[in-house]
Amino acid sequence: MKPNFVRIMASAVIVALLMVIHFATPSRGGLWLQTFYDSMHVLFFGVIAVCTLLATPLHWSRRKRLLTVLVAALALSTLSEAAQIPTERDASFIDLLADWFGAAGFIAVAIVFSASISIPKGRGRYLILVGIALVAWPLLPLAKVSAAYLERSQLLPELTSFDSRFGDMFFYVQNAELRKFRRSGETTFSAEVSLGDGPWPGIIFHDLWPNWAPYSALTIEIENPGAESLPVNIRVHDRAHRSGAQPYSDRFNRSIDLAPGTQTILISLSEIENAPAERQMNMREIDGLVVFCTQQESGESFILHRIRLE
Repeated sequence: MKPNFVRIMASAVIVALLMVIHFATPSRGGLWLQTFYDSMHVLFFGVIAVCTLLATPLHWSRRKRLLTVLVAALALSTLSEAAQIPTERDASFIDLLADWFGAAGFIAVAIVFSASISIPKGRGRYLILVGIALVAWPLLPLAKVSAAYLERSQLLPELTSFDSRFGDMFFYVQNAELRKFRRSGETTFSAEVSLGDGPWPGIIFHDLWPNWAPYSALTIEIENPGAESLPVNIRVHDRAHRSGAQPYSDRFNRSIDLAPGTQTILISLSEIENAPAERQMNMREIDGLVVFCTQQESGESFILHRIRLE
């Protein structure tokens, strides 16, 4: 059996396995897990590019071999993203760029150590630096999210901070606008949520610190800056709820008539645990907290100062 045929067969098996793994990874998961899966595009298509390089005929010119590798990597990455469009997975141009950068970065390093490809003397170190730079760019989101998760753990028992470096990763507004500011004499930021004209306007906190089991209460310091009472709803759900049909009776729900001024809402965690109608909420896998109103309150606002566990 010719050596090049062996390389072709081995490379084909590796590429096939990587593509299976790529499509078999779960489409659901928290922010870190999803970012990790996205970052693995660099590894998958980098290895695919190297395998393709090994499979190209040795008698081809350097330019032809490299061009074949890059075209193959571009084609496979484009097909992989296109195949995700009709599924629940998130196809994106950013993922496509990560695929391309991973392939180019791995190839830049691989040709330095390839015995079958000659490069001008002194170019090796520059190619390695280029390869590292190409691979590092798609990995930056994973580094950022990892830092955000570390900061999240250090905030405890605070569940969120509106003045943290990475806190914005863990919440977003729905049919509303958010403005951060400092109260007079305070060092930390508060967030004013101005309600828009749309269904269920408010603020959604996701990827919270999940393990609430060691605590006994949830406290929310909230302010109604208006002159009239404001109906506000509070929702808490766990991971099992989000992965299903999300019925109203399967989560914690509370409606509060928020009087003008600032008040602290205290909610017993045992009440949250026993809120689902047919099960107990998993207090070690809390997945989300939502503070929202109805469309009838469009034009009003509420201010969140602190959200913490007691």
